Amino acid sequence: MRIDIPPSLLHGVDSTRLKGRAPGIRSRTTIRIARHEPAGVQTHYGQLLKSLYDAAIVTDTTGNILDANDRATEFLQYELPELKKMHIHSLISGADANLMQTIKDILNSDRYLLIQAYCLRRDETIFPAEIAINILELEQLRYCLFIRDVTVRRQSEEMLRTGYNAISNASNGIAVADLTGTLVYVNPAAAKLWGYLQPGDMSGHNVRELWGSPDDATPFMDAITKKQENWNGERVAVNRRGEAVHVQVSAACNRDADDQLIGMVLSFTDISDRKNAEEANRKAEVHKAMLASLATACHHIGQPATVIMGSLGLLKEILKKQSNREVLSILDDSINAAEQLAEVLHKFNRITVYRTINYLDGAQKDSPENKLLDIEMTG
Repeated sequence: MRIDIPPSLLHGVDSTRLKGRAPGIRSRTTIRIARHEPAGVQTHYGQLLKSLYDAAIVTDTTGNILDANDRATEFLQYELPELKKMHIHSLISGADANLMQTIKDILNSDRYLLIQAYCLRRDETIFPAEIAINILELEQLRYCLFIRDVTVRRQSEEMLRTGYNAISNASNGIAVADLTGTLVYVNPAAAKLWGYLQPGDMSGHNVRELWGSPDDATPFMDAITKKQENWNGERVAVNRRGEAVHVQVSAACNRDADDQLIGMVLSFTDISDRKNAEEANRKAEVHKAMLASLATACHHIGQPATVIMGSLGLLKEILKKQSNREVLSILDDSINAAEQLAEVLHKFNRITVYRTINYLDGAQKDSPENKLLDIEMTG
C-alpha cells in the first residue's frame, strides 16, 4: 500500500526546498514485541535504542515524542529534552494531524509502515528520509520511528535520471550490449539511424547484425572482450531499408560496481554527409587536375601544330608552280587535317566539365580502355 500526502497538507515550508515532493507511505509486514516484558527487557530496550545506526524516536499513539537515541539528536539537531517536548508533526515536513491519523489507521491493520518524506532540522533545513514505523507493545502501546537520511541515495537517483535523460535526447546513437554483443539498451537516435520506429525494437538483436558483414563488428568486440580496450573507427552500417550508412563507431568497456567487465557501450555518429562531401571534394580535385592537364597539353601540342600548318601552306604555294595535282591534293588534305587539329585544341582550351563515356557497349564497357572524354564547353 502507498499513500501520498496531497499538497494541500503542506504548510509552513519553503516550496523551493520541497521541490514539489510530498511524503509517501508504503505498508510492510508486522513486527511485534510482547506486551508484558520482564524488567530486564527495558534495559535491553534502552541499549538497543542507543546502539541503532538509524535515528530512532519513540512516540505515543498521538505522536508525542517520548524518547529518542543519539542518532536522532544528531540528525535533527535537537537535544533529547527538547525532542521530548515536541510532536512528531514538527519533524516531518508538511505533516499534520491528518497524517498521524492515517498512520494510526494503517498500523491498526498492517502495523508496519515505510514513509518517504522530508524531515525538518532545528535550523529549518530539510533532508530526504525513509521513516519506518513499528508498533511497540510494551506496558503501553508505542510507535517507534526509524529515520534514515537518504540524501546520498536521492542524489545518486537524480544523477542517474539526469544521465538517462541526456542519453535519451542525445543526437548521436548510443547502445549498450553484453559480452556476446546482444543489445540490452538503445537510445532513440540509434534506433532512428537503423530505421527502427522504437528503441525497444532493437533490443535483443546482436550488434553484428548492424553492418554489411558480421565480421565488421569483430575488431571492436575483440578490443572490448579480449583486450578490454576502447576502440574507435569507421564502419558502413546497413539500415532496415538496405541502405548503406557511414558510421563513426566508439566502443568502451562497461563495468559493474566491482569493476568487472560486463559488456560494452557503443556510440554511433552518422558521417554520411562528411563522406559525401569528401567524395565531392575528391572529384572536384580530379576535375581540376584534368582540366589543368588538358590546358597544358593543348599549349604544348598547339605550337608544333601551328608550325605544321604554316609549313604546309608554304609548301602548297611552291608546288602550285609545278601543277602536280596529285601532290596538291595530298597537301590540301594535310592542311584540312591540321585545321581540324587546331579546332580540337581550341575546344580543349574551353572545356568546363570533365567526364568520360563508354566507347563500346559490352562486357568490358566499364574498363579504362573503353572510356572516351566527353567534351562540354562554354560559349
